[in-house]
Amino acid sequence: MYSHELREALVELGWSLFTELGVPGVVRHHQGIALDPEPIVVAAPALFELDPRLRDQVYGWCATHAGRLSVSRLQGLSRDLPEPAGKAFHELAATLRQHAKVRWPDDGEPPWPRAPAVKPRRLPLERPSLLRFRARALCGVGARADVISELIARSDRWTRASDLADLGFSKRAIAGILAELAEAGLAKQLVEGNALTFQLSHPELLVELLGAHDLSYPPWRRIVTTVLLLLELPSIEDASPAVRRVEANNRREALRRLADQTRLDAPPPTRGRPDAWEALMSWATGVAVAFADGSSPAFDGP
Repeated sequence: MYSHELREALVELGWSLFTELGVPGVVRHHQGIALDPEPIVVAAPALFELDPRLRDQVYGWCATHAGRLSVSRLQGLSRDLPEPAGKAFHELAATLRQHAKVRWPDDGEPPWPRAPAVKPRRLPLERPSLLRFRARALCGVGARADVISELIARSDRWTRASDLADLGFSKRAIAGILAELAEAGLAKQLVEGNALTFQLSHPELLVELLGAHDLSYPPWRRIVTTVLLLLELPSIEDASPAVRRVEANNRREALRRLADQTRLDAPPPTRGRPDAWEALMSWATGVAVAFADGSSPAFDGP
């Protein structure tokens, strides 16, 4: 029961996010959340076996809007994917390279036997959740737009280059952009110990310009990492009770660390429990459902 409900919730999450990005769908639970497209795109292919219709829509969206995504960032994020998810992403990338002439990362995976028919869809840039795309329209596709988006999210605090490591760009590139923003007067610079910290000089002006009012800015890289770990759990269902208990213990620690980083309640203790796998799956299913309907505390901000 838990496995089915968990998978259904994660597929609904995929539909909600890509419907927000403009594919035809009926579920939109993430309208007040600033979407971060590259982590979402690299993780989405892990869901394709569960819903071929979602696969076709994601392929069409990527074929239409690939130019609005950072190839270097996709490459960096895809390196950290677990093996099944990494293989699925690179198969999508290979299919896009072959059929849509999209220059995405090449890891040697073969393309799909057949590419879905693509019906171009407009990117709904007027939606608040697509802040990062509006920033890219202003600054170009690359690290600068994403750094500015993150500084808007952190406008009430000072930020170091290392704080933005989850973006998937090099620390050197981020530090250079922060220094340039300070030189231009768009950001303030402060020395704290041995580190330089930065804060937007007039965040309210950028919020107004980019339509970034009343948005939350969740840690998308950590959220999608959690999603991919949750997606692996049902594969244990048919193992023996002893194997399920061992796997529950092994996987709980990684999920606990991510829960600490994303404001989620910690998974229940599993060591020494005969029902360890069931307890972990109950927690995981609740996390997946909250991700899908947008109510998860992980979406509250950085």
